[in-house]
Amino acid sequence: MQYSKQGLGTKVARVQRSGRSVRCIGSTVGRPRFRAMEEYSYRGGVHELRFHRMSSGAGEISAVESGTVEFSLVADRNVGFLLFRCMPGHLWSYAPLSWWLLPEAERVLPPALAAGESASLQLNLLDLKRGEVRAQRLVQLPPRFCDVLHTCLREQSQRPFDGARIVARLEWAREHYRIPETMLERAMIGCRIEATDT
Repeated sequence: MQYSKQGLGTKVARVQRSGRSVRCIGSTVGRPRFRAMEEYSYRGGVHELRFHRMSSGAGEISAVESGTVEFSLVADRNVGFLLFRCMPGHLWSYAPLSWWLLPEAERVLPPALAAGESASLQLNLLDLKRGEVRAQRLVQLPPRFCDVLHTCLREQSQRPFDGARIVARLEWAREHYRIPETMLERAMIGCRIEATDT
């Protein structure tokens, strides 16, 4: 398999191709051709976490829109992992976290944050069977969590590109963390966003 800075080969490019800017509930996300998966991105100064499901029920939609959300971060020199769950009802899942997973034209360095400064993250639940966004929510991440997240991305951008190592790391994680919750012991920081009234 060949790798370049424009793309990490077929396996990672599949993640890139699934990315679309999600604007509103009910917007079309394209032909439902992707398996359930999680995807984190930082585009244009916006943190976004998308979770793709073949179908989504009322309970899952409610958990995303107003339930308690927990995040944990596993940092790595090449690929980190953002773990999350929306409660009640959701099990832990994780999304790869790497500066190099975005197309080169879309890479923007997250800023260094001042003391107490924070950033928001957009949650998007995509229903692949319906081919649309089923739920979304904007949450404010705690300052310390944001600082670690931004530092991780900035440090990744300063290291030499190694597509083969990134793909190997993704495959290793998929094989060793079939139960995502077991990755929590490696997390360097976590946070909890309480449920909101709707």
